[in-house]
Amino acid sequence: GGFTWLNDRFKEKEIGEGMVFDVNSLYPAQMYSRLLPYGEPIVFEGKYVWDEDYPLHIQHIRCEFELKEGYIPTIQIKRSRFYKGNEYLKSSGGEIADLWLSNVDLELMKEHYDLYNVEYISGLKFKATTGLFKDFIDKWTYIKTTSEGAIKQLAKLMLNSLYGKFASNPDVTGKVPYLKENGALGFRLGEEETKDPVYTPMGVFITAWARYTTITAAQACYDRIIYCDTDSIHLTGTEIPDVIKDIVDPKKLGYWAHESTFKRAKYLRQKTYIQDIYMKEVDGKLVEGSPDDYTDIKFSVKCAGMTDKIKKEVTFENFKVGFSRKMKPKPVQVPGGVVLVDDTFTIK
Repeated sequence: GGFTWLNDRFKEKEIGEGMVFDVNSLYPAQMYSRLLPYGEPIVFEGKYVWDEDYPLHIQHIRCEFELKEGYIPTIQIKRSRFYKGNEYLKSSGGEIADLWLSNVDLELMKEHYDLYNVEYISGLKFKATTGLFKDFIDKWTYIKTTSEGAIKQLAKLMLNSLYGKFASNPDVTGKVPYLKENGALGFRLGEEETKDPVYTPMGVFITAWARYTTITAAQACYDRIIYCDTDSIHLTGTEIPDVIKDIVDPKKLGYWAHESTFKRAKYLRQKTYIQDIYMKEVDGKLVEGSPDDYTDIKFSVKCAGMTDKIKKEVTFENFKVGFSRKMKPKPVQVPGGVVLVDDTFTIK
């Protein structure tokens, strides 16, 4: 998946001026130019040895690790009793971590962490090439950049949905309704159903290269980086960082678009932040501005699960962990049907 991370240094603090940049069509950009796998892999034992015919690999390792000083954490371990699934780890906590990593992710890990007691178990190596999707992406990128409205949205969908098809879950087991003992309606898993996977390694490497793009840009701005979310970096200050200054463009594939400049901001956790964004009027419309030319300020609230009505009550003063408001009643299954019960939204 995407790299979504909040720098602890800025967590729950009001921040002054900053900028947001995001990559134009991040995943299609990786599909366009990066080395990607094809064909049947070969299994290898131990540590991967360079093979020019099979230049990409996925390595199974066991190790302990500690984050290096001045580096962004890049490792998440899901479905483990030792670690939180959404947390980027600074340390393995004295435990031996069992990991399967693409060579792209493994090289990032070696750069960002000190590794101890490393054991290379086995892996898969792949043939690889570039340009597999060039014609497809050229076509839909042209349509996206020369169209408006529904056609532009269709082009975006065509570009962004393709990579996900390769890594779609082969488990398509559905849920079936049943009556619980108390008479309420419930749902349980039906008979196991599966479908053939498309080509999972393609999805693995596309997402690995996407993380690499975002993380390396953020690391190069380590003294300024506030937050990353898949294809975006949020920075303190209003100068374009050197690492991307030559690849900033609002439309070019894989370039960084200047999304906005904010006067102040506050970040609580992943996908939960507010900003006062500089705006200016152009041809009767408000668009993103700068400290030098702004005519208005837009208060922006990003918070998963928060309704638009509640967002109107948010301020810099009350935006904190524990913020709570009543929501519209939600439907709940009970014996004999459905009732509406009061619901509350709380930032935890």
